[in-house]
Formats: sequence, C-alpha cells, structure tokens
Amino acid sequence: MITNERQYKITKNQLIKMNEAINSLKSKKLQLKSDAEFFANVEIDALLSEKVNLEKQILEYEKLKSGIVNVFKGVTLAELPKILIEARIAKNLSQHKLAALVGVKEQQIQRYEAQQYSVTSFARISKIAEVLELNITEVGKFKI
Repeated sequence: MITNERQYKITKNQLIKMNEAINSLKSKKLQLKSDAEFFANVEIDALLSEKVNLEKQILEYEKLKSGIVNVFKGVTLAELPKILIEARIAKNLSQHKLAALVGVKEQQIQRYEAQQYSVTSFARISKIAEVLELNITEVGKFKI
C-alpha cells in the first residue's frame, strides 16, 4: 500500500522501469531459440504480474487522494490500521500534518503506518481516529 507522496513517486518510477523491461524482453524474445524463449516468457509473465500490482497500488492511492472516497469499511478490527491510513490519505493529510494534529513527530506516524499500528497503544489509535473524524460503527451480531 502506498502511504505517502514519496512512495507514490517511487512506485510510478518503478512502473515506468517495469514497462521498459517488459518491452525490452519482448523485443529480445523474438531473437531467441525455443528454450530461451520459454524462460523469457516466464520472466515477462512475472513482470506483468508485478506491473498489475503496481498499477493497482497507484490507482488506489490516486482514488484516495482525489477525495471521492469518504466511507471506509472493514469486517474485523484487524482492518483498522488500513482504514486509518486510507482515511488520512483521503482527508489529504500528510503524515507530517497528522503528526502535528496528534502531537507527535512525523517519524512516529511513519513508524505507526509502516508497522500497521501493531505496536500503537489503543489510546493513540483512538486519538488518531478522532483527529481523522472517523465514526466507527459495528454492524453485526455478537455471540457469547
């Protein structure tokens, strides 16, 4: 998942390089013998798979940044870290701005997100959700 502008730019550059590598392999493949051509096809397929993954990440980030996403859904609490990151991006808040609003350093928000909030206290997660103006509701049934 792309979480900031720096990662977005890096991913866009990776996609450009990926396309160049795919095109280069496709042109070289025409000159290869059948055994080598098989391996070239395998490599091209792997690159195409990674290309799709990068394109998906870029599209997801651009969609969030556009502001058209304003509802975030999850089925379990395990999805809350992703929702916090998506909400920050959709609110057009950089990690730096969120850090200032929460009262921590930018590096702390970067760590939280890099670790998917796994070592973040409940109080801090609650504060971040409050700053992001997230209304968390549970739809479903509890079994005891």
